[in-house]
Amino acid sequence: FDETFGIKNIEIEVNNEVKNSKLILRKWHEKPDNISEAPGIVYKYLQIETENLENLKKAVLNTQVEKSWISENNVENILLYKFNESSEEWNKLETNITNEDDEFYYYRNELNSFSYFAISGESLIVIPGGSRRRINH
Repeated sequence: FDETFGIKNIEIEVNNEVKNSKLILRKWHEKPDNISEAPGIVYKYLQIETENLENLKKAVLNTQVEKSWISENNVENILLYKFNESSEEWNKLETNITNEDDEFYYYRNELNSFSYFAISGESLIVIPGGSRRRINH
């Protein structure tokens, strides 16, 4: 994928062989109109859809976030949120850092379905007296 997507790759495991399946990926520069704003400081909004892929066993979404963006936004922790279209809520997914290079940090998330996603950061503020507190914007 193009680096501007925030996705390095997607691995898909299916229960049975599939033919003529499609994975459709959309990147949004701003929050799409039909969903609520995701928690935190949003790096990217994504939408992943499939065609002819009803027997998904699991998928692994490998994302990448620019180190410069993390530094500029005072972000300490990167999370992936998945939008639940039934409840219209964002659910935080377990996000594990896997690697880094000079330009990016790389993360891994296991999925069992697709929807809208937000790659988002949590930042820290320093409270007078030297203590630190995590905040979500």
